[in-house]
Amino acid sequence: MRKNALYKLLSTLLCYGFMLVAAMAQYPHHFSYDDEVGLPSNEVYSIVQDKKGFIWIGCDAGLVKFDGLHYFQYTCATQKSNSKTGLIVSAAGSIFCYNFKHQLFVLKDDSLHELPYDFYGINNLVADQQGNIFISHHGGISCFNENTGDWYDFKSYSKDSIRLSNNNFAKLSVSGNSKGIYSIQKNAVCFWNGKTTTCYPCEYFTEHLTGTYCLDYFNDQLWIFSFEQNQVLTFQNGVTTAISNPKLLEAINNRKITAVRKLEDDFLWIFTYQGVIRYNPRIDEAELFYPNYSFTDGLIDREGNYWFSTLQSGLFRIPYLNYVVWNEDNDLIKNQRMNRLVADEANIYFTSLNGVVHKMNLQSNEINTFSTGLQADIQSFDIEEQDGSIYFNQNNRMYRLNAQGLSDEPVIEPAIKTQKHAFGGKLVGSSHGLFWEKGKFKINLFSSWVYEILIDSTENIAWIATNEGIYKLNYANDSWVLNKRFLKEIQVRSIDWDAQKQNVYALTFNGEIYHINKASTITKKHQFEKTVLPNRLRVYKNNLLLATSKGLAVFQQNNSKIIWRNTSNGLVSNNVQDVLVKNNQIWLATGKGLQRIPLAYVSHSQRSLIYLKALKTIDKKKLNSEQLQLQEGQSLLLYPEVSYYSSNGNFQYAYKINDGESWTLMPGDAEYIQFDKIPSGDFEIQMKVIDQNGKNSENTLILKGNVTPKFYKNYWFLALLFVAFLSIVYAIYKWQLKIQHAKSQREIELYASKLTAIQSQMNPHFLFNALNSIQNLVLKGDIENTYTYITTFSNLVRKTLNYSDKEYIDFEQEVQLLELYLSLEKLRFSKQFEYTITGKNIEGFLVPPLLIQPFVENALIHGLLHKEGERKLSIHFELTDALTCIIEDNGVGREASKQINLRKNKQFESFSTAAIRKRFEILSHLESGNLGYEFVDLEKDGAAIGTKVILRIPVKHSY
Repeated sequence: MRKNALYKLLSTLLCYGFMLVAAMAQYPHHFSYDDEVGLPSNEVYSIVQDKKGFIWIGCDAGLVKFDGLHYFQYTCATQKSNSKTGLIVSAAGSIFCYNFKHQLFVLKDDSLHELPYDFYGINNLVADQQGNIFISHHGGISCFNENTGDWYDFKSYSKDSIRLSNNNFAKLSVSGNSKGIYSIQKNAVCFWNGKTTTCYPCEYFTEHLTGTYCLDYFNDQLWIFSFEQNQVLTFQNGVTTAISNPKLLEAINNRKITAVRKLEDDFLWIFTYQGVIRYNPRIDEAELFYPNYSFTDGLIDREGNYWFSTLQSGLFRIPYLNYVVWNEDNDLIKNQRMNRLVADEANIYFTSLNGVVHKMNLQSNEINTFSTGLQADIQSFDIEEQDGSIYFNQNNRMYRLNAQGLSDEPVIEPAIKTQKHAFGGKLVGSSHGLFWEKGKFKINLFSSWVYEILIDSTENIAWIATNEGIYKLNYANDSWVLNKRFLKEIQVRSIDWDAQKQNVYALTFNGEIYHINKASTITKKHQFEKTVLPNRLRVYKNNLLLATSKGLAVFQQNNSKIIWRNTSNGLVSNNVQDVLVKNNQIWLATGKGLQRIPLAYVSHSQRSLIYLKALKTIDKKKLNSEQLQLQEGQSLLLYPEVSYYSSNGNFQYAYKINDGESWTLMPGDAEYIQFDKIPSGDFEIQMKVIDQNGKNSENTLILKGNVTPKFYKNYWFLALLFVAFLSIVYAIYKWQLKIQHAKSQREIELYASKLTAIQSQMNPHFLFNALNSIQNLVLKGDIENTYTYITTFSNLVRKTLNYSDKEYIDFEQEVQLLELYLSLEKLRFSKQFEYTITGKNIEGFLVPPLLIQPFVENALIHGLLHKEGERKLSIHFELTDALTCIIEDNGVGREASKQINLRKNKQFESFSTAAIRKRFEILSHLESGNLGYEFVDLEKDGAAIGTKVILRIPVKHSY
């Protein structure tokens, strides 16, 4: 029985002890980076931040670089295991690390390389500012200089010496202005000042002492922590002292230490398998964070974020350590969706959506939970200031919570939203209206839906927020009387007041903030965007605290500005349901737990940094940023990288090409920026980062280069092209001039041939024959034919002269001229001559004038004139691509005519033949087509029976 009782007592004490530790521990809001968001492994051993601000992670999966959005893994071809630990940053900015196979690595020029050595068992790395890398190992301490590549051993150990195993840790330390290396070797603390090593015997280290130690220099002392034992030592001026600070020893009790770091906040940070401890040796104050996690390392980045690495949960980034959260991580709250808050002098009371009420002591942070057993949300949650009792409505049942516990209360009205005790009674607001209850007396004051009640007991006034505005009631003679009504027909979500200034503030469902002063004047102070859902308004001094769906909004009345606190700057959730101020802290009921934040908001001052990771062409060919040369039309791919973690990836790139152009924005998760149309010549690209608060990055990335224009846009080519153009123009000019000259010459010749044709028609022989015929008709007394002949002759002469200066005439006019000529010749030949003209019904075309008549005249003179008997002449026209004229006679033939003419005149040539030939040559040059003429001798049984002439004459449309 005693054993069982003792066991129960121990169990109870242990449980209580765990609850007390959990309650005392702090859980600041943090961002988690684990395998669910891309981290290659949740088992992280070491982290550092390089000089550019990037976070480097040594984990089970290897060496990883993190820029806030992307993870980049680095491997070495000779590595025997993936795991990397012991990360340090050298003076030159290189990353050194080792793995559990005792291989040493260096990351240089963005590539991981193994650094060979001849010792065994690496257990720690440190670096100084002179380029030295100190490696502690089972055989002692060695040094590698990254500037020279030389190795140096501090001390040689023989094979017979005691194997130091894990007892040999080096630590770079600073003591005043002197720098050196501290190490624990065998039974002494040793210090190397850069020239010599001095060892100080230590009674706490013996040959039989096993275990591992971690060292750090803090407050002019070397602090030495045992990994396995609750032992802390300090070393100063050659003396080793055991620390007996009770709070420190209590904090590390039963906790396995993994690392100790002095961070930039001037605290010692102790990382353990059960949380991380922040210790202030000056006042012996220890604070425990996250006792449910195993931590291995930590740092404070350039922005002020805390980073903690864990063995099972990846990385934690904590923007603000004083933004403490109580939620499911504490194991004390099962439902972290909070919605209501009230407080008394010693406690904070808050409710979960599952209907549970929590009570947290402000001194000890101990949390007690109360449940009615109903799984329903809590509708009203009010505190009675006189006795500190909490009243709440759940599922239309009223409950009271006080020091005696939880009890039922009588319900005077269903669906109660709030109630306030005053003047010996209580005002009860529900969805059915406002009720006043005093003793057995109960009255319905009005029927609007009530959300919140304020009581001014000094002025006997009640302010009621309803779905139909704000009611102001006065209390007198044991009754409430309506004084005034404000914001009629507007749903008022929450109200609060400044008691000293007698100012009332109202928050509506539409996101409007109104101010009602003592003189009842209403002023609209602010209007939220429609995407912001308002929940609660509280007044603190000259500021308005507003719980909304987008975080906590702090309205500063002195400048009417809103300062937002949300997840990007420390809140655990943007869904803030309620807010109050207690003990100079802001308390928030959020969708992810209860959170406490400081009143004063201090943002991280450091801004983002942007770097150039790579430059490539569109076909992925790398470019040199120092000598950036592009061809016109060649696309440029710029790969930026950003060192900025406070925005949680919520930033944008902004860039422009050359001054004067506007900035172009790109999302922060873009892998690269593509530039397609960079103008030729010198150019300058500027790129920066704009964070979630609209702040520019600390630096602007500037790239300068040149775009070579295409060869046909170069000055020499343009000059050559201009010369060639002038040469071509000159050549064309000369050619056209030559053509014009030739054309003019042919036209001259054509006019000459026309003149010759006229002359041929007006030749003396023709004139003599015509006049002779007229004479014969006169002598015969044939007046009528004489008149007809003279008229026809004069008409022929006139038309011939009229057509001689024209290039083309109507086809009908040419036929008429032929008919006039043949009619005169018929009179001369009398009845022995017959002619026909066929195919003359061709309309709408023009032909060269006086071109057919000479051939008709030749047929008459040389063919028919020497023929005995019947003389016939036919003229036929056909129109294709040219005008074909076929002149056929039944004369003596060309050969017989030639013999006759030779007998008469040896120098004879067919009348006007040379002029006609020349004219056709000129027409062939001026007009297209197969033009010309040909003679065909007609024969029968070997004897000549006539001649046929085929003419191909150019034509033109007359329209």
